Amino acid sequence: MNWASWLIWGFAATAVLTTLMAGSEGLGVTRMNIPHMLGTMFTPNRDRARVYGVVLHFLNGWAFSIVYVAAFHAAHLYTWWFGMVLGVVHSAFIAAVVLPVMPGVHPRMASELRGPTVARQLEPPGFLALHYGVRTPISVLVAHLAFGAILGGFYSPRGREPACRGTISQAAPAPPPDQISQQVPWPSSIHPSLERVASRSNTIVHTSSAEGSISPSGRSVRPALGEPAQRSAIASTSMRSVACWPASTVSEPSPPTL
Repeated sequence: MNWASWLIWGFAATAVLTTLMAGSEGLGVTRMNIPHMLGTMFTPNRDRARVYGVVLHFLNGWAFSIVYVAAFHAAHLYTWWFGMVLGVVHSAFIAAVVLPVMPGVHPRMASELRGPTVARQLEPPGFLALHYGVRTPISVLVAHLAFGAILGGFYSPRGREPACRGTISQAAPAPPPDQISQQVPWPSSIHPSLERVASRSNTIVHTSSAEGSISPSGRSVRPALGEPAQRSAIASTSMRSVACWPASTVSEPSPPTL
């Protein structure tokens, strides 16, 4: 997990979420003010309640973003659309589960069953927070969609390999045809079956350029006659690099079975 990336983009996503929630209440989309609801849990002072609520909501969203990051790593998906899928689930959980049970934990929120009292005068949100307006679920959904899209689109896991996008790497120039047979790579420890074959025949490694050379797989590579310059030019040109996986995942080829 990339903690630095989580801290940065979790902060940015939470800032956007808090701004959208506050903006929807200020523009009249909904009457629900989450910071005010959270702040009045700790103080009856309405002015201080807003300050406490903003800080608490910000820290809560920042901490909850680690759940998104854990889901990204579990699913191995780090895209904006997967973040939006998580945002849909998150907003549905908030509107359908968390907000309806707030009267049970909020000391100043009235109960839907018993009504308001002298100490409990804050209106309960109800299911999907519909008591604060029919467009309240939409505002909650949009805010959490933006929250998930920012996290999924910008969070970068540690050690993420770059995608193969046709990276060009320069190949080493090919040796002259008359030196190919002398520069054939051969492992330091030869398979016992190959040692027996080499002892019976001296033509396995020492092969003239006209007859071809030995490839690392043990097979004879016979070049086309009259085309050494063309083959050398092809081998010395640039080729595409497809090595996008760590070297530890590439296994050495096993010696051929004779």
